[in-house]
Amino acid sequence: MLESIYKGHVGRNDWLGREIHKLADLYRVQGKYAEAQPLYERSLEEIWPEHPIDLINLGRLYKARGKYAEAEPLYNRAQALLESELAKRKKSREPKHPLVAQSLENFADQLRDAELYEEADEMEARAKAIRDRYTSRNPTK
Repeated sequence: MLESIYKGHVGRNDWLGREIHKLADLYRVQGKYAEAQPLYERSLEEIWPEHPIDLINLGRLYKARGKYAEAEPLYNRAQALLESELAKRKKSREPKHPLVAQSLENFADQLRDAELYEEADEMEARAKAIRDRYTSRNPTK
């Protein structure tokens, strides 16, 4: 069923991209690499060509299958995309709200997956600072 939905909506629906990504993740975690690989590849080729998480997850899949030469360029591409995003976020003035903190924590997880530990720690520190400021200004009763 997903295949028929997929063929009719490629490139038009972020929902579909998320669902394909989730299914690929599920297959990968279950060790069903043969099922996961084409979903990640389709997602990268046709829906989200610059999606660092799919790049990282496809790299993990290749690594789990012993295909280290195929995994390395995916990790490198994901790292470049995450570093570019990190540079943009450093330049922007971010609002000081817990939702921003959550976003920074999610981004830190992505950076950690790409083995950018120092940058991940920095994102987590920024998230903590936002949460601390928000909590001090909005104490719970």
